[in-house]
Amino acid sequence: MATANEIVDYAMPLMNIERMAKEVYGACLVDDLRTAEEFALKLGVEVRVLQATLAIMQNKETMR
Repeated sequence: MATANEIVDYAMPLMNIERMAKEVYGACLVDDLRTAEEFALKLGVEVRVLQATLAIMQNKETMR
């Protein structure tokens, strides 16, 4: 059974990416490009979090 330290959650970054992409889209629709840019920056950060999470998961798979 996995402990809390062994569980790597990829779902939360994916949900955050989806939400932020919708925010970027919504801001673009109403021509609020400053807000869209702000969300796009945060979206990029969340993508990097997901990339790191997936790399950790991949490393755990190869260690088994």
